[in-house]
Amino acid sequence: EKDLARREQIIQDALRKARAIGSSRLQGMAWRLLGRTCLADGRYRCALDRYQQAAQIFRRNRHPRQLAALNNEFGLLLY
Repeated sequence: EKDLARREQIIQDALRKARAIGSSRLQGMAWRLLGRTCLADGRYRCALDRYQQAAQIFRRNRHPRQLAALNNEFGLLLY
């Protein structure tokens, strides 16, 4: 649990940096990683919310490969 909290802090910092440089791809990837962290911690609603954030960014900015990878993680969440 402690490691997951630390991981979440690191990813939040990466998300802030991605926003600062205006990288939609990196922002989406950070949201996806935040979702994965929630999933690993058993916080399924949190994972879903964060995956949806990532999906919105990937769709809006036309990142099909990232969206495909995210869809795999949606499948893990549903499983």
